Amino acid sequence: MAPYQSKGDFTVSAPVRKKGRRPFITALVVIFIWFGASGVFGPLFGSLSTVQENDNSAFLPENAESTQASKIITKFSADQTQTIPTLVLYLGSVDDAKVAALNAHLSRLGATPIKGSDIAISKYLIPGQPIFAFASQDKQALLVSLPLTFDSAKDLLPNKKPVLPEIIKTLREDAAAYGKANGLTANVTGVGALLGDLFGAFGGIDSSLLLTTLGVVALILIIVYRSPVLWILPLFSSVIALSTAGGIVYILA
Repeated sequence: MAPYQSKGDFTVSAPVRKKGRRPFITALVVIFIWFGASGVFGPLFGSLSTVQENDNSAFLPENAESTQASKIITKFSADQTQTIPTLVLYLGSVDDAKVAALNAHLSRLGATPIKGSDIAISKYLIPGQPIFAFASQDKQALLVSLPLTFDSAKDLLPNKKPVLPEIIKTLREDAAAYGKANGLTANVTGVGALLGDLFGAFGGIDSSLLLTTLGVVALILIIVYRSPVLWILPLFSSVIALSTAGGIVYILA
């Protein structure tokens, strides 16, 4: 009861309305919804990159010249015959014996499992095309051509990692070990290695940008709110909103 003084000699008490427990219950419900949304949509947001279409024609209208050219190009060759050329270069003094030994090693390369999985490299090699090494004219290098299929740039391993970067890692480890054992310096190059390195470089850029953004926003909120705790609430709300939006986009895709 809150007292106040009237004009007379009497003191009158103004009624105070009790708030009850409804606001507290409402706050609890909102918090549970926040955590529920984070638990459901958070993992989906992490898989959003697996349903993205990064082809140039995907960002252009159907009547754009680039889109039409992309469709025409696909008519000249079937997907099964399109390759991603990948090269393995061995530098060092070579002779016929080293060429024969490397060819024997390459005959077993297809059975090598891709790094981080039990899938053999042969699944992503063009079937029917032999893999062999040939020496340079000055006998100072060996070159191996590995024709990878386009599926290697599109598929994902069971651990959700892109196939191509893991194939390149596997080839580099194999080539480095073989080269070291035979006095050669190995390098994996070509279009496949270039794309694999690009996929690997940009694969974690989303998480890096997100963490950097969160750090900057957290610093700004700490300065604005002047509290070591209060800034957590708006930042947490933003993260939940981002993960929820990303999860919904993943479901709709």
